[in-house]
Amino acid sequence: MANHRKALCFLGIACLLTGGAQAAEFIDFESDPAAALPNGSASVDSPLVTFSNLSPGNGLEIFNSGLGDTIGQSLVVFPESTGVTLQMDFSVPIYSLNLMFGNDDTGLLVTLDDGVGLTAGDLDLAVLNLFDGATLLESITVTPNANTLMDQTISWIHSGTPANRAEFYYGDNNLNPIDLIETVDNISFTTTVPEPSTYAAIAFAGAVGVWSWRRRRKG
Repeated sequence: MANHRKALCFLGIACLLTGGAQAAEFIDFESDPAAALPNGSASVDSPLVTFSNLSPGNGLEIFNSGLGDTIGQSLVVFPESTGVTLQMDFSVPIYSLNLMFGNDDTGLLVTLDDGVGLTAGDLDLAVLNLFDGATLLESITVTPNANTLMDQTISWIHSGTPANRAEFYYGDNNLNPIDLIETVDNISFTTTVPEPSTYAAIAFAGAVGVWSWRRRRKG
């Protein structure tokens, strides 16, 4: 029930801020059967995006990963020994994208061998790349907190050109993929140019997801 309320909250925010039009999509994987997936699979929540693993091994699975006790089912990309990268292919242009992510490896943060200790430039990163065909539009990065919880979000909003493909992965400070399993959930995206108020709503939707998870964990 908590996951159902969370999904309704995300979807309600998106629909409200896009005038109720069918311009916002939300995927939380709760209605999908827990199973391993082939590349090019879609969630029952939206036929507009397919998921693939770009790394060797083709590990792609929906199940309850248990991150942070639980937020329900998530999409997990593995194995962690091949620099895994999740690719999302959209059948229509998208103008914004938001997703939650987490990992169960508390040793995620690493330092370069520079002898001066841990600095911002030494940290591994969560990376979201947006493409228009083969053209890279933008790279968004977030420093993972490596706390074994699904409690962070990464977001993109168009700067003039919509995207039709995205890649998400963990990378080093040079944005090269590293060997680490990715777990993603609560994916939302818009298929029309967002109104100005939607920009704030995308960030707010991510915050609602984190709040919902923390509220259930305390309950």
